[in-house]
Amino acid sequence: MKEYLWLYEGKEIPVLQQSIIMALEKNDIRAACLCRQGESRGLIIEELLLDERLVENGILLDKELLCEVGGKNTRIQAKWEYELALRVAGKTEIMQLPFAVFGEVAPFENYVNAQTDTGEEKTAGMTQNTWEDFCVDAYIVGRYCEFLKKCNQFEAALEAVLAEGLAVKKVDEVQQFLEDMITHAEQYYYYYDATQPILVYRGDACCYNILNIFAGRLAEALQKQGNCIEFYDTALEDVQGLPRLLGKRYKASVGFQAWILSVQRKDEKKYFQDMIGGPKYNFIFDHPIWMQEQLRHVPERYYVLTHDRNYQSFIKKYDSGVKDVYILPPGGRDAESGEDGEKRTYDVAFLGTYGDYRKKLAVIADCVPQVKFLAARFLLYMKKNPDITAEMAFQRTLDYYKIRLNQEEFLDLFGELKAVIQCVMYYYREKTVEQILKAGIELHVFGDSWRESPFAQNSFLKLHGAVYGEDAIDALRKSKISLNIMAWHKDGFTERIADSMLAGAVVVSDYSTQLEELFGAETVLFDLRQLGKLPEFLKELLADEGRRRSIAEAAKKKASTTVTWEARAKELLQIIEEESRNR
Repeated sequence: MKEYLWLYEGKEIPVLQQSIIMALEKNDIRAACLCRQGESRGLIIEELLLDERLVENGILLDKELLCEVGGKNTRIQAKWEYELALRVAGKTEIMQLPFAVFGEVAPFENYVNAQTDTGEEKTAGMTQNTWEDFCVDAYIVGRYCEFLKKCNQFEAALEAVLAEGLAVKKVDEVQQFLEDMITHAEQYYYYYDATQPILVYRGDACCYNILNIFAGRLAEALQKQGNCIEFYDTALEDVQGLPRLLGKRYKASVGFQAWILSVQRKDEKKYFQDMIGGPKYNFIFDHPIWMQEQLRHVPERYYVLTHDRNYQSFIKKYDSGVKDVYILPPGGRDAESGEDGEKRTYDVAFLGTYGDYRKKLAVIADCVPQVKFLAARFLLYMKKNPDITAEMAFQRTLDYYKIRLNQEEFLDLFGELKAVIQCVMYYYREKTVEQILKAGIELHVFGDSWRESPFAQNSFLKLHGAVYGEDAIDALRKSKISLNIMAWHKDGFTERIADSMLAGAVVVSDYSTQLEELFGAETVLFDLRQLGKLPEFLKELLADEGRRRSIAEAAKKKASTTVTWEARAKELLQIIEEESRNR
C-alpha cells in the first residue's frame, strides 16, 4: 500500500486513514488538489499557472511521486504547495477533489476549518503581499516563461508579479530580482537546483564492493527524505557517458573516491564536471596521499567528505583546489533484530582482511638507496609511535636527515613512500591478531585472505567465507565483540564501527580521538603500544555479560540517532544547503 502525505501551508502531514489511501489507490490517483465544493476533475498545468487558488487547500500526493519530482522546495519561503503542484502537473495528472469525497468527517476539511477558527487561513484577496510571496512568483514566472509565452500569458503574468513586488519593495530591487529569474541568473538556480535530482556515481568494485554498497545506502537514505536520485555507473559507462550529462543540473553530485569527478576534457583546461550544474562531493576514506592525482585536478565546485579530521587538515593544507573539506564518516545500517546474550555464537569477530607486511617490506628493500633509507626511518618512526599520523612520522623522518622541502616536494616524496603506511598497518593488524590467538581466544575472520596468514592453521582462528553487505551485518549480529583495527585513521570513525554498534556487538578498537569523543563510554579502546593488555580486556568482557550488554545497548541507542545512513544523509543535505546559501 502506498504512503501519502498532504502538504498544506508548508506542513507535511502524513495521511494515516486507510480508507482514504485505499480510495486514492483504487482510482489510481497519485496527486490531488482539495476543494470545498465542486466536481472531481483533472487539472492541467495552465490552469494552475493562472490560478493558484486551486491549491489553496493544499496538495495530496503519494510519497514516491514527491520523490520523483524532487521533493518539497526547502529554499523558497512561501507557496510551497503551489510550486510543488506545478512540478507535479508537469509529470502527471492532478485531480481536483472536493472534501466530501472522503466522507462526512474528512480530516483535511477539519484541519482547514481549525486554521480558519484560529484566524490562520489565508483567504483569497484578503492577504497582504510579502517579499517571500513575490520571490516565489517571480521564480515561477522565470521557470515557466516559455510555457507562458506559448499560452500568450507571459506579459500578463509579468505585469502581475511586478505589481506584487512593487507593493513591498523599491523598484530597482524588484526589477533586478525579476530579471534574474527570467534570465536564469545564478540566483535563479539557487531555487531551481533545490528540486533537481542528486547524481550518485558508483562503479568501483574494490574492497568487496564496499564503495558501491555505500553509494546504494546513501542513495536510499536520501530518497527516503524526498530527494530524486540518479545513478551514473562508471563500470558500465566509463567516461563515454559523460557527454549525456553536459548541460544538466543537479542538486549535487556525489562520488565515493570517484576518479570521474576529476576527468578533464581533451584540451586539458576544462573539466567535464564544470559543465554539469551543482556542487560535487567526493567521499575519501583512505589517506589523501593515495588520492593526490585526483585532488590536484578538481573542478570548481569540488568538496571532499572524509571520516578523519587529520585527513581534513591534510587536504586543506596541501590541496588548494578543493573548495572545502567536511567531516562526514560513512554510516551504518540499523540491524533491527540482533541476537542477545548467549545467542551470539561468535565471541570475537573481525571483518577486516589480512595483508602481509613482509611483501611491503620487500618493495621497500628494492628501492634506490636514498629512498630505501628514508623509507626505513619512516617505517621505524611509525612502528615506534603508532599514535601519530603518517605525515607527522614522515616529517620527523625528514627532520632526522635535515631535509627541507616545499609543499609540492613534500607531497611528491611522501607519495613515493606511501606504501610504508600500508606496511605498518598490516604489521599492527597481524600483531593484534597474534596476541588474541596466543591467549586462546577464538577469533572469527572472513575472506580468503586469511588463508594466506601465518595463523591459517591455528585452531583458535575460525575461518569463514567473505562477507559484505547484508552478510556482514548478519555476522555482526552473531558477534559478542566486534574487533576493529583502524587503517591508521588516528582521528577517524568507520562504517565497521557504526555497523557493529547498530548490530548490538561491543566495539573493541584501537584508539581514535574522534571515536573516544563520540563513543568513549560506549566502546572499549586499546593502545597499539600495549597490545599485551588486549587479551585481558577481551576475556573480562566475555566473562561479564552484564557489562557487555550494558555497553552494547548504550552504543546502539546513541548510534541509532547519530551514525545511521539516514543521519548521514541529513548531514549531507545540510552541507549542500550551506554551500548553496553561501554562493
